Amino acid sequence: MSISIFVKCYAKVSEIADNLLTYRDRILTDTCCEDDRVNTIHCCNISAYEFSDAIAENVDGISCILVSAFSCLVEVTEIAGKSAGKSEKTRFLVEYVHNALNVQVLFLSNELHDSRIDVTGTSSHNNTFKWCKTHCCIYTFAIYNNGNEDILVSRTGYTGEDGFEIYGSHAYIVEAWDKFLATGKVAPCGLGCRDTLRFEAALPLYGHELTDEITPIEAGLGMFVKLDKPDFIGRDVIERQKAEGVSKKVVGIEIKDRAIPRAGYDIEVEGRKLGTVTTGYHTISTDRSVCLALIDSTYAKLDTPVDVRIRKKVFPGTVVKKKFYEKKYKK
Repeated sequence: MSISIFVKCYAKVSEIADNLLTYRDRILTDTCCEDDRVNTIHCCNISAYEFSDAIAENVDGISCILVSAFSCLVEVTEIAGKSAGKSEKTRFLVEYVHNALNVQVLFLSNELHDSRIDVTGTSSHNNTFKWCKTHCCIYTFAIYNNGNEDILVSRTGYTGEDGFEIYGSHAYIVEAWDKFLATGKVAPCGLGCRDTLRFEAALPLYGHELTDEITPIEAGLGMFVKLDKPDFIGRDVIERQKAEGVSKKVVGIEIKDRAIPRAGYDIEVEGRKLGTVTTGYHTISTDRSVCLALIDSTYAKLDTPVDVRIRKKVFPGTVVKKKFYEKKYKK
C-alpha cells in the first residue's frame, strides 16, 4: 500500500443567485450525481478539446468540489471573471458562461490552506477507515469532523487498485502522513510510481491522453459525455464526432521487445507517421513493453501491425486492448 501527498489540487465552486446547477451543466460534459456520489467529468472548450478531466463531488446541493488536473480552478477567487491575475482557462470558464447565460459563479481557492493525501492499495480501506473514522463505498465521498475541522474522504482510486483521497488543512494532512507511515504498513510513493500504475489500468492523464488538442471522443471516453443533458461547451463537435466517427483515436500498442516506447515517440507504418505515443512504459505488473498512442483511426483496429520509432530504431508492434492490467476495486 502506498500514499502520496498533494497541494493546490482542488477548488470549491459555490452558487450565487441559485445558478450552480446551470453553471455546472454548461461547463461539464456530464451531470453531477446526487449528494455523496463522485463523477468523472470533462471540461471542454468550444472546439470540444479538453480543458481537463475532473472529479466532481456534489457537497450540499448549493456547492460542488471540482478536483482537476489543471491549475486554473485554484489560482484565484473571482466573481464573473472580474478578479485580476486569473488564468486563461479560468477566464474562459467564468466569462464564457457569464456572457452566454448571465450567470455569476464564485470560485473559492483552497490552495492556501488545504491539501490532499492519496492512499492506494489492496488494504487501503482498512487503514483509511481506521484513521478517518468514516466509511464510503467506491465512487462516493463522506465528510467527518475530527474535532477541529471537516475532513472530506472520497473513494475513487486512480491506480487500478482500491484508493482514497483525503482533503484537509495542511496541518491535518502532515499529521495523517506521519500516522500512516508510523503503522509500518504504508510506503510513500511519488508521481512517477503513480503514473505507471494508472497507465497500466489505462486511466488517462491530462497532458498525455487528454490535452487541449484531444477531444473526449478521440480519447475513447465517450461514456463520460452525455448528450441527453442540457447544453454544454463543445457539445456540437462531440455530437458530430459520435455520429460520424473521428480521424484519430487513443489506442494501446505492444512491442515484442524490452525497449520502452516513451511519450512523444512516433507511431509509423512503412515509414509514414500515424501518430504519437502519449504514455509508455515497460510495465511493472505485467512485464510488457506497451504504450498508449494517439493515431490515425484507420489503423486503430485490434491486431493491426504498426511500428514504434524509438530513437533511431524502429520496433514492430501491434494494436492491443488499452487495459494492460485489470482494475481491482473493492465495492
